[in-house]
Amino acid sequence: MTNVLASSATLPARSELTQYWDTRSESYSNYVQDELHDWRHIAWRDALLKRLPPLCNSDKTHTPRILDLGCGPGFFEVILSSEGFEIDALDGSMPMLACAQRNVERAGDMSRTRFHYGDVSALPFPDACFDVVMSRNVSWLLTDPKATYKEWLRVLRVGGKLLIFDANWYGYLANESMNQQRANDQLDASVLEWSDDSFASTDQEAHCEALARSLPLTYVSRPSWDAEILPQLGYSDVWMDEGFAHEVWNEGELEYYATSPLFAIEATKGMQG
Repeated sequence: MTNVLASSATLPARSELTQYWDTRSESYSNYVQDELHDWRHIAWRDALLKRLPPLCNSDKTHTPRILDLGCGPGFFEVILSSEGFEIDALDGSMPMLACAQRNVERAGDMSRTRFHYGDVSALPFPDACFDVVMSRNVSWLLTDPKATYKEWLRVLRVGGKLLIFDANWYGYLANESMNQQRANDQLDASVLEWSDDSFASTDQEAHCEALARSLPLTYVSRPSWDAEILPQLGYSDVWMDEGFAHEVWNEGELEYYATSPLFAIEATKGMQG
């Protein structure tokens, strides 16, 4: 891929987590394409636009610079580049970046999108260079979330915004009653209304669950954990929306993932950040 930038000082280690997402790139991309071809595309666009700064400030001298961490198959890139935003997209999986580039070429604006191969915990960017740092379904994978959130703060400009969209995806591993409810909710995957090639295989699901057992955020309650930690690290105006799933998920997703609904977190980099 000729459109991917990389810094040798910050290339991600070929961890088992990275290798797992390499294998999931095509099926995850298929799911993203499902989203981009139904009402969820518009729902996500509207949800993002009301949380992002305007394209230009009052005197039209500054266009916000956005960083999407763990960009996966390019969902945010398709949406935001199409709306006129400039976006830097970083991922530690080259197959994911290949899918992202392909999806933006099909449905977004490549001229507004820069792809980077790197580690979300050691960013190849200078201090205070982004107006927005965002991620979707990424933070649960962090091996050292406090240090990583501090790194994300580093690259934000003062007044810049952090946007996290995630869920307690594997919280059931630490909570038996949640696990029993989850098993009951997930008896029939057809309620999700995903295309058949969007699902992980049974072996991939088992592998991901095994990986989740080693991750610290599997064992905390989110987003309350984040809301407590972020101010300690230098973020201000932390706000969480635990009902965010109702904005962007279909009825089947709300039912199937009732024990791990999608939440949104917003925070700002203050003068002391």
